[in-house]
Amino acid sequence: EWLFLPGMLFGSSAKWWGDFKERKTAHEGVDIVYFRDTAGRMRQLDTQMKIPSMAKGVLCNTCDDFLGQTLVIETCEESDSSWRTLMVYAHIKADPSLSAGDIIQPMQILGHVHETVKNPQLPPHLHFSCFSVPRDIPFRELNWTLFCNAKKIVMIPPFSI
Repeated sequence: EWLFLPGMLFGSSAKWWGDFKERKTAHEGVDIVYFRDTAGRMRQLDTQMKIPSMAKGVLCNTCDDFLGQTLVIETCEESDSSWRTLMVYAHIKADPSLSAGDIIQPMQILGHVHETVKNPQLPPHLHFSCFSVPRDIPFRELNWTLFCNAKKIVMIPPFSI
């Protein structure tokens, strides 16, 4: 059973760490940290936790974020060709064998939850976002610097599988 504190869910303006005050902007994803195990104990993710892909797609962006690395995968399960769906896996330690352009399979291990020594107030966690973008918006015009270090962005234009 996944457990969520105020501030971990999409659209929340609350922080779930540190001073527990307000975020500068609403949360644009879901932070996955805490769960209840089969014995009923509350647990949290650790750096041994593997992160699987939720869908088939193309790894179209890799970058460093403020806690680890971010991978962006364009899924290939589109029913409407005028939109593309992007899945964002952030604050992870990516599998070093992955690179932009790789075909990703469902349940393929993308990496592990990253240690958060850069911000000790935050426990290790997975930030996950999923969004759709009209295909007529050029891929390079998307603002990746909202969550990535602009100097270390590696991306490819999306393509159909």
